[in-house]
Amino acid sequence: MPCFAGQAYVALTATLFAYYTLWCLATPYIDEGHPLLRVFPPRYYAVLLPTLTGVILASVTVGFIGCVMVGSAIRSAEQKPDLKDL
Repeated sequence: MPCFAGQAYVALTATLFAYYTLWCLATPYIDEGHPLLRVFPPRYYAVLLPTLTGVILASVTVGFIGCVMVGSAIRSAEQKPDLKDL
């Protein structure tokens, strides 16, 4: 089962990569009104989708790192002895 799942994932990824590559590189050279253009969304989304994905991934990464840093600072502040007690 894991082998099949891996092969399916590779096949899906290769198919999506080929589709996106054709969408970005081939559609600018196809005449408007050609039936092949019905298969692809507008080229505007070819830039918008990866940009939004990158912004969301960067935001999640920065948010996660910030939460880890704040949690670490809180834990280290709780562990430090208070100098007034000495």
